[in-house]
Amino acid sequence: MNGIRIFGLSLLPATGLAFGAETRPGEVRKVAAKHPKVTFFLGHSLNNHWQEAIDITKEFPNTYLELTSVPGARGVMEVLVAGAGSDRILFGTDLPWFEEHQGVGSLLSADITEDDIHNILHRNARRILGL
Repeated sequence: MNGIRIFGLSLLPATGLAFGAETRPGEVRKVAAKHPKVTFFLGHSLNNHWQEAIDITKEFPNTYLELTSVPGARGVMEVLVAGAGSDRILFGTDLPWFEEHQGVGSLLSADITEDDIHNILHRNARRILGL
């Protein structure tokens, strides 16, 4: 995450990617601590490092989980909601790699509440963006 310039915007670093250029949990912690007024969306929710992603959202109130790459992993939605809370998770599809139907289906089929689903699909984004 070298070279990021901060202009009061929210940032979506690609985190936890399985194919190379990734942002590691330690780097996320350093940058989130250094820039507490910047909102960071953890792309892919640190793919396969679910507990670390949850821990980061608990440690840094300026961090949120983002769901791209999560829909295909069974049971992960429940783990993220139970650990981080649905108010700290944002919906994402990662088009064109994943179909938006898969993402919505994973939410609707997860063992989470209707309030959790609404938080993830739209309430959190509206709150963060001030809409």
